Amino acid sequence: MRGSFTHDPGEYLNRVGDFLRMMPVEHNVLLSNAARRARREQINEADLWLWVEAGSEVVAAALHTPPHGAYLSTGPSEAMRLMAQMLWEQRPWLAGVAGPTPSPEDFADEWVSLGGPPAVLESREGTYIASRVDAPADVLGALRIAEHRDADLLRAWATEFMAETGLTTSDEDLVGPRIEAGRMFVWEVDGQAVAMAAVTDAHGGVSRVHLVFTPPQHRKQGFASACVAAITTVSWPIQAASACSTQTWKTPRQTRSTRKWGIAVWAIRSSCDSHNGVSEPSKRRRLDGPARPDGQVMKNGK
Repeated sequence: MRGSFTHDPGEYLNRVGDFLRMMPVEHNVLLSNAARRARREQINEADLWLWVEAGSEVVAAALHTPPHGAYLSTGPSEAMRLMAQMLWEQRPWLAGVAGPTPSPEDFADEWVSLGGPPAVLESREGTYIASRVDAPADVLGALRIAEHRDADLLRAWATEFMAETGLTTSDEDLVGPRIEAGRMFVWEVDGQAVAMAAVTDAHGGVSRVHLVFTPPQHRKQGFASACVAAITTVSWPIQAASACSTQTWKTPRQTRSTRKWGIAVWAIRSSCDSHNGVSEPSKRRRLDGPARPDGQVMKNGK
């Protein structure tokens, strides 16, 4: 096997896109992130897009877009160990890794053997494939596409979302580009936005609903469930998608799932990780990845 990497998400998609689209649910995070960054037509040298080939065939892929941890695809254990070796050379201060089980565990085992600190399981999450939508009854309000007038409010909600979920924050604008693309939605009651959610473009026939949030004062009224159900209903005909992958932080109640996939985050954590003269403090980070049955998300830590 041999490993390669680039800083260009467009080049990455050209090389690994067919491999990722063979399992579009498990690989939706990789696909959507690469596509979104490729549309910017601006290469970020801090981003690493990696893949492993056996002969001429891609067998695994990954990304690392700081300050977030690494994301892995499905793939054989040998490929995940090679990914760890590549990232050890490039990013010895890496704080965590996520992806479908057993990819993060294979990666973490190799990371430790290279001299890194032990990895610990930080969280388990899930991705659900909606086979049909059962919209909650008697919920006030309606779905609408978010507009520029909503941007400040939704950015504040996105900040609350990141804080509540423990996800790693960055300077990236999570709201503006999604409004521009028509991919941000709000649930509105009597002219007031009470919940939000976003949806990715379809990749391999799968869209992912994410950034689902209701501020505390509007919770327990079914607004987020109604919002996700409405988006999922809309996404099928618009994207001609055979299924809509819904990723949430809690078990969704608004859809019926034909299949449940687990996500695991592992953390690699120490006061300071160093290698080849590179030293950088390592922070606890919440890492999310694509999913497989009984998946896990791992972080690096003591």
